[in-house]
Amino acid sequence: MIALIFTSFFYVIAGYLLMTGISEDKSRMSNKKTGLFVLLATGLIARIAGAFLYPGYQNDMNCFISWSDNMFQNGPGGFYTDEMFTDYPPVYMYVLWLIGAIRNFIPMSNTATTLLIKAPAIICDLL
Repeated sequence: MIALIFTSFFYVIAGYLLMTGISEDKSRMSNKKTGLFVLLATGLIARIAGAFLYPGYQNDMNCFISWSDNMFQNGPGGFYTDEMFTDYPPVYMYVLWLIGAIRNFIPMSNTATTLLIKAPAIICDLL
């Protein structure tokens, strides 16, 4: 519910900044762009803080971590087997493959792993 409220607020403010930014006055346009940048930066900080404060549903997080490791170890051809529960479409598995590679080459804490797993969603929220 909080995400819905924040997202609605974000789109109203972003829409206002974009619609009122169409002007011949270059300084006013610059102020609107700065406002939009500040809004996006605030949203990024809020999402990162939320990722640290709320670790997510543990079963889902464990699935994503396990899938990323499995994708890195076996590749796409060996991922969908009867030995592991997988109910996500293949496109997101390529994202998890990259995450698995990062986790394999850079040792990280549980908190950093949680943030890395949540990073694609955070980036897509801001796009």
